[in-house]
Amino acid sequence: LHHATSPIHVSTLMIAGVQDNIISPKAMFRSACAVPRAKTIFHQDGSHNVAHECRESVYNDILRFLEEVEEGLW
Repeated sequence: LHHATSPIHVSTLMIAGVQDNIISPKAMFRSACAVPRAKTIFHQDGSHNVAHECRESVYNDILRFLEEVEEGLW
């Protein structure tokens, strides 16, 4: 996995749903660990369709992440 993700050299936000029955939270966490400068946010009530199910929270997560990138935190 690290070999496949090593070309990624930009700040990366991964958003996952804990209730996802397609990609497990463990797999998402493992993917995030393989990407340098990745931040992963898990939504307890989200599934594979987390962006729709938790749209306001996901929207806020994205805005917060972009602010953090702009501040040089990622």
